Parts: sequence; structure tokens; C-alpha cells
Amino acid sequence: MVVLILAITLIGSVLWYLQNGNSGGTKNGTSIRDFLPFGQAPTEPPSVIPPPTTPVNPQNQTSGSELPRLRKISEKPIAGALAFKSGESTLVRFVDKASGHIFEANVQDTNLQRLTNTTMPKIQEAVWAGENSVVLRYLKEDEETIESVVLKLVPRNEALKPFEFKKNLKEGDMGTDVLNLQRTLNRDTETVIAESGPGSKGNETNRFGPKTTEAVKKFQVKYSDQILKPQNLETPSGLVDGLSREKLNEITGVNIEQSKEEENLYQTALTFLPENIKDLAFIGSLQKIFYLEEDSLGTIGTLADTSNQKKVQIFESGATEWNIHKNRNDMVISTKASSNSIGLSYSLSSAGSMKKILGGQFGLTLNVSPTKEKAIYSESTRDGFVLNLYNVTQNKILKLDYLTLPEKCVWSRVSPKIVYCAVPKGIPAGNYPETWYQGEVSFEDNIWMMNSETGEETLVETFNLVDGTDLFLSDKEQYLFFTNKKDSQLWSLRLFENETTVVESGAEN
Repeated sequence: MVVLILAITLIGSVLWYLQNGNSGGTKNGTSIRDFLPFGQAPTEPPSVIPPPTTPVNPQNQTSGSELPRLRKISEKPIAGALAFKSGESTLVRFVDKASGHIFEANVQDTNLQRLTNTTMPKIQEAVWAGENSVVLRYLKEDEETIESVVLKLVPRNEALKPFEFKKNLKEGDMGTDVLNLQRTLNRDTETVIAESGPGSKGNETNRFGPKTTEAVKKFQVKYSDQILKPQNLETPSGLVDGLSREKLNEITGVNIEQSKEEENLYQTALTFLPENIKDLAFIGSLQKIFYLEEDSLGTIGTLADTSNQKKVQIFESGATEWNIHKNRNDMVISTKASSNSIGLSYSLSSAGSMKKILGGQFGLTLNVSPTKEKAIYSESTRDGFVLNLYNVTQNKILKLDYLTLPEKCVWSRVSPKIVYCAVPKGIPAGNYPETWYQGEVSFEDNIWMMNSETGEETLVETFNLVDGTDLFLSDKEQYLFFTNKKDSQLWSLRLFENETTVVESGAEN
């Protein structure tokens, strides 16, 4: 019934649009090649709509601390970041876009530490699932297939613990046994899985593929007196049988010397998710990942743990263009935003029940508050777009004075009525939001804070040449982090001098 209702609604929206028309639209829909697209800059400078009058910034004052209030964390493009509390320190971890290496920084100093040596080039997106787990998404060599891999940081004190192989293994198997099989084989230069990439030392996976089979065969030949001859075998099978397990268990008890560099790095475990996942998010309230795939009938949504186990399908639709909102805690899905199509947005429970939030606006894109009582949303107009505040419980709409896209905002969790946004100083003309998504236009932003109950807007920080996106806050919301869409580099902004001030300020506003 849900599928039928969604299909009828979407068809009706398209027909309505075709009858009424909309100038300046772009094509609707996307292909695999549109995954995290990077469009070309316009050949002529676009016209600019002047920004509204802005109030004086009462908070933009220099700090007496050694580090600047606003500073760049990374010097290279990143694919995704996460902040968390460790003792008295606020740490931020991020994935280097070019190499897939994970780095860690402390907001209170300028040191940058590399945590992993797992090389996976050209990461397009990194979705963090807790401080020690991240989903890396990239295009395979064919430039069409989307690969999604869960990378887990293995605690240093557990990396070289002996492992007992208790069951036979073969090509096609997946799980912890396979991961430890690859680690054991990679201890010996004669039996390594691969020289680089997935399966190589430090990049072991939980998938028993052809390369693992070949490595097992080399292992069986090397120890033929103990594995092959007792079974009267002349050629290796590539199957991890009883005698192969006995030899593997013998090797796992041998201590391996580590270099100083290896001692300072985490080992990693890789788990491959299904290919061509269209969108994926980590749902903090459930500690699970939720992802969307296309099938012959449309779209299906799956909820699973980060090892892709205990999978439950909780969503299906005849439409193919859906996005998951990356609000890190709840499941909110919307139809793909386009200036020439009417959008729909729903909250989704872990049992699969759906509740409509908004619908009927062209180019609909929104950002829902943690309590789901409010949402800021934009809708396309002939001149660009407008930004509104929607009170879900009261079904009331308030037009906001400034213009930005909801993807450039983040809601406070300390005080859920507060929202921080990267607000452009001017809006180039275009078909929004896809003009910005595809990189055809770029903004120069300031950071604003808005009280969603009173409508009061406060200028927090001004800067140049920054197009802020992927905003998130530290645990106590002393720091705001964002990525500059122009170069994909990570920035931090200290909002308050101490955590107490954060809570008090949120209460006062």
C-alpha cells in the first residue's frame, strides 16, 4: 500500500508540473555516473542576487588563546569527518580523500597524527559509524560501479592476538575467520594476498576471493609435507581444510616483530557491502547503517549492523530517486531534490512505518531538528530558491530572512531550538539545489546562528572564499566543524571558550 501511494503521488506531481511548466529547469533523475557529481564551472559569471541586510556580529571577537578561533584542520581534501570526546580532549578524525588514510587532530593543538596505513585511493564519501568505524565509498576502475567498504580500526592491543581457526574455509566465505586468515597469510612474504589494495598487509578484508584462494595454495605448497603429502595430494586445493587449519593455528601463536611505524598505526578490518548502494547513512540512535539500493521494481532500504549482518529490509518504493538525510541520528528520506520536480520527505522508523514531513514543493530539500518538531527547508523558484522554517507539530511556516540551503546547516542537540548555518553572502542565479550540488556555482559564506522559536538571527563568524557544507558539532558543542566545498578541506570554529558557556548560551537563546 505504501509503495502504491508513493507511486501515485510521484506520478501526479510530474503530471502537474508538465501541465503548469517551469522555466529554467534541468533534467530529472540520475545515473550511477552521477554519484557525488562534480560539475563544471559556468563559462560566464552568473548574475548575483544581493544578500539581505545583516546584523552586527556580537560574537566575532579575538580570543586570548594561542590557537585562532577559526582554523583549517586539514591541508588536503577530506571525504568525511567525525568529532568525539576522549578524556578532557575533543578529537576529530577524518579520511584523506586521495589515499583513504585516517588522520586524527586535537582541537587544542596543531598536531596531526596518521592512524592507518590502509591505502584506498579516490574516496568520494566517508560515512562515520562511531569513532572506530567508517564506511568508505568510491568508484571502481570502471567509473560506474559504486563500492562501499566498512573499515574498522582494530585496537593496537588486539591486533596481534593469536586466533584459533575452528572451521574449514573456502572461496565465497565471509567473516572474522577470513579476515584472520588473510592476516596470517600476509605475515609471510611468500603467501601474501596482494601487494597493494584490499587484501594486502594492513588492508585485509572479510571476503574469501580468488586472491585468497591463490595465497592459500601457496601456503599449502610451502608446507606440503604437513598438508599435502599426508593426504596423498600433489596439487594444492586452495581450501582451508583440517591440516591447513592446524598449520595456521601453529603460526598464529608466533610473535611477530613490528616496526616503529607499525606500532603507532592501527590495523584495520574491511567488510564489503553490496555494490552500487545509492545512498547510505549511520543511524546513531540505532547504532546501525541504513542504505538504499535499486532493484527491478524501484528502491529498497536495508537496516544492518556495520558488519552487514542482521539485515532487515524496512523500505521499498517504485521510485528510484531517494536520498537519506545525514543527520546522524534518525532516518529521514526524501525524493531526490531537483528544481523541476516536486519533492516528498518522510521520517522512517526501524519497523518500516513512514510519516510524512513535507511534500509538494519544487526542489524540496530540508534539515529536520533532532526532536523532529521543526525543519528548515528550501524550495525552488524562478529566481533561485527560498528558505523557510516549518513547525511540524503546529503545521506553520515562517519565511526566513536569509537564504541558504538546508544541507549547509546543523541543528544543536544541547539546545534543539538552535540551528547553525553557513549562509552565502550572495546567491548566483541558477536552478537550485542541483546547480550547487554539481559545482556549477560556488558560494562565499558567513556562519549564522538562528533561534527557531523566536526567529532571532545572530552572525557568528565572517570569512572569505569558504563554501561551507557537511556541518557538525562537537559533543558539548564548543566547536563547529565544516568542509569547504571549494577544496574539500576541513575547518573548525570555536563557538565558545568552555563547555559551560555552551550549555548556558543554548539555554539563554
